[in-house]
Amino acid sequence: MVLRISNYKISISFFFMAVVLLAFAAGMYIETVAALFALGVHEFAHVFVGNKLGIVIHEIEILPFGGRIKSSLGDVSEEKEMLTVLAGPLANFAVVGFILMLSTLEFIPTKLAWQFTHYQLMLGIFNMLPALPLDGGRIFALWLRQRVSYTLSVRIASQTGKILAFSMLFIALLGFAFKKVYISFIVAGFFLLQQASKEEKNAHLIFM
Repeated sequence: MVLRISNYKISISFFFMAVVLLAFAAGMYIETVAALFALGVHEFAHVFVGNKLGIVIHEIEILPFGGRIKSSLGDVSEEKEMLTVLAGPLANFAVVGFILMLSTLEFIPTKLAWQFTHYQLMLGIFNMLPALPLDGGRIFALWLRQRVSYTLSVRIASQTGKILAFSMLFIALLGFAFKKVYISFIVAGFFLLQQASKEEKNAHLIFM
């Protein structure tokens, strides 16, 4: 599904919509809304900071494990790229503090606050892992770029992403042995593997 909001093109993955619909069908209303809110905060922060720094946002992709923004990052300084990448996770952490403040002031119930902070923290921390295509992977690639070529930095960070994906799938497989199903690990693992492989394959094209 492709939407246009203001000047932005937003592509929503069919699998993302399927996951959301299945979650609603399973009665996970609050959990789903909390997860969508965390994702919205994360992607909005990327777009907002990117715009302020003069970065052109071409497209926002909403995938099963999160979002991805196609932009003109390759045309800006590393400092601006770093700030734009960090904006997403930092916004999630900032919202956690805001929600906890509202909970302390008893504006929202403690249980509801915990559910919403849980997804904010989960998304923020997960995205800080040094593996492409996650935000932490972008930062890791930027750090590597000071020591090796651009293409090699992307490939190394992509391979880290594949290791993370295989680890998540392995944990999900172990879960079956204990009669537990980790749907989030399965979905995120497969799509993380797909995107990391895509990043690695196109590393030289990105450089060109």
